[in-house]
Amino acid sequence: GSAMRFVVDPEASVVEIDARSSLHAIHGQAKGMTGVVELADGQDGWSIVAGASRLSVPVEGVTAGNALEDSELRRRVEACRYPEITGLVTAAERGATIGTLRVTGDLTFHGVTRSVSGDLRISVADGIAQLSGEHTLDVRDYGVQPPKLLLIKVDPEVRAMFDKLGISLA
Repeated sequence: GSAMRFVVDPEASVVEIDARSSLHAIHGQAKGMTGVVELADGQDGWSIVAGASRLSVPVEGVTAGNALEDSELRRRVEACRYPEITGLVTAAERGATIGTLRVTGDLTFHGVTRSVSGDLRISVADGIAQLSGEHTLDVRDYGVQPPKLLLIKVDPEVRAMFDKLGISLA
């Protein structure tokens, strides 16, 4: 099959972020994603081309909807020193269920790179590709201590979800 190169539309691509604290659930968002995704059209559906697909989210674009929490978050993840969270696809194979891909990639956050993997769903229509998936990470794996605000403790596990990440043909 042929490979098609797509660019991420930062306006149409929002990552939802869920975390927990001892006081309340935290529902955040990461906006302003940029990147390039190369998709190959194979006989059994779409696949991601490893090494050619990378995504980047500015730390400044990550908000939890509360100014105090946001500023503490930026301080913890040292946003000035590490302004971006990036992902590079290193491998992709057929997923366990039809229409899913098992994608492995290098996730760099807070200056630390770890290999992560997860399931991705891809659909393509009229030159627009839509990617959906989720990943849970433990911020301690990236050298970040979860924020403590007064008596509130934030759980170190953070779940990131994207539903219909919008990317269009380059």
